[in-house]
Amino acid sequence: MQTMPLSNETMPKPQAPKRKKGFVYWISRIPLALAVIVIALGVMGAIFQAIATYIDKRNYPAPGQMIDLDGYRLHLYCSGEGNPTVILEAGQPLGVSSWAWVQPELAKTMRVCVYDRAGLGWSDPAPANTPRDGEQMARELHTLLQNAGTPGPYVLVGHSFGGLVTRIFAGAYPGEIVGLVWVEALHPDNFPRKGLPESTLQGLPPESTTFIPPMARLGVMRLVAFLTPDPNLPAQQQAEYRAMFAAAKFWDSIVATEQNFPAINAQARGVDSLGNIPLMIVIGGESESMGVGFEMQNELMILSTNSVQRVVNGATHTSLLHDQQHAQQTLAAILEIVEAVRNGQPLVPGQP
Repeated sequence: MQTMPLSNETMPKPQAPKRKKGFVYWISRIPLALAVIVIALGVMGAIFQAIATYIDKRNYPAPGQMIDLDGYRLHLYCSGEGNPTVILEAGQPLGVSSWAWVQPELAKTMRVCVYDRAGLGWSDPAPANTPRDGEQMARELHTLLQNAGTPGPYVLVGHSFGGLVTRIFAGAYPGEIVGLVWVEALHPDNFPRKGLPESTLQGLPPESTTFIPPMARLGVMRLVAFLTPDPNLPAQQQAEYRAMFAAAKFWDSIVATEQNFPAINAQARGVDSLGNIPLMIVIGGESESMGVGFEMQNELMILSTNSVQRVVNGATHTSLLHDQQHAQQTLAAILEIVEAVRNGQPLVPGQP
C-alpha cells in the first residue's frame, strides 16, 4: 500500500523545550501571594467576628427593655418602685453591668433605672449623622425615659464620665432633677490641669481611632482582649463585659466619644450652677482623684448651695462601684440623698 508523503502543514512541529521558572519569577509573585493571604485572613476574621458576636448576643440577652428612639434602640433596665426615680449613668465606656452591686439594693426601696449609651452594652449604635456630644447624650437619655414611660422627678447618679453627662442633663432639664450624686465625676478641666491630653483614650496614640474600628471588625480586638473586665465584679457581669468589649459597635462608640470629648467638656463647663439641687460628691480615699483631682472635686461642690462630700476610705476610682464592700458605701450615699429629697431636708456635712 502506497502512502502519501506528509506536507509541511501536516507534519508535527518540534516542541520548544519548556523554560523553567526562575528565581526572579517567583520573587515577583510574592506580593500577589501576600495579598491573597491578607484578603483570606480578613475574610476569615470577619466571619469569625460575626459568628462570635451572634453567639454573644444569644448567651447574654439584655436584662432590660430595648426602647426605640426614632430608628435606633437603647437598652433600659429598671427595677423597684417608688419616688424619686434614681437614674444610674456609668463611666466611659461602661454601662448597665457596672451597677451590679448597687442597683439590686436600691430597688428594694425605690425605682432605679440604668441604661447603656448608644453603641455600648446592649444598645444599638446611633445613626451616623447623629452628633456624639454631651448634649446629644442628654437628649437621648431624656427621650429614652419619656418613651419608656418613666417620668421624673429624678435623682441622677453619675460615675466618672457619667458625671459630665448628668451635669449636662441637669442643665438642660432642671425642673426634672431633685438630686445628684457624683461618684468621682469627671471635672471638665480634669485632663488639661493634670498635664494630660484631653482624651478618653489615655495612653493610646491619636491614630488609634483610625485603626481600632477596622481591627474590631476583623476580630482582632476579640482575640487580643484589649480591655478586660474588673475582676471585682460578679462573674456574670464580667462575662457580659468580655462579650461587649469584643463587639465592633463598642469600638465605634469609643471613637465617636473620643472625637467629641473636647465638646463634651465644654458643654459640661457651660453648666456653671445647679442652684440648690442636693448634690452628693463621693470620693475614694485611695483614688487617683487625690491631689489636683481632689481639688477639682471640691470645686464641683460649689456648683450647688446644698452639697456635701463623702470619702470612702480605701476605695479607688473604679472600686467605688465594682468592689462589693466599697460599693456599699456608694449605695449608702445614694440612699442618704434620696432620703433627704423625700423629707425635703438639706444635706448634712460630715459622715452620715
